[in-house]
Amino acid sequence: MRFQILHESRGRVRLRAMQRSMSLREADLLEAWIRALPGVDQVTVMSVSAA
Repeated sequence: MRFQILHESRGRVRLRAMQRSMSLREADLLEAWIRALPGVDQVTVMSVSAA
């Protein structure tokens, strides 16, 4: 899965997945993977509709 960095500031990074959609299972796996990275305290995976 590829990502684009949309915004980066001290202590925060906002990413966009380059794929069109993601299943709930994929979103859960992504959240768990990011949460396990060193230095990560909080993760939120948001789903939005692609127009």
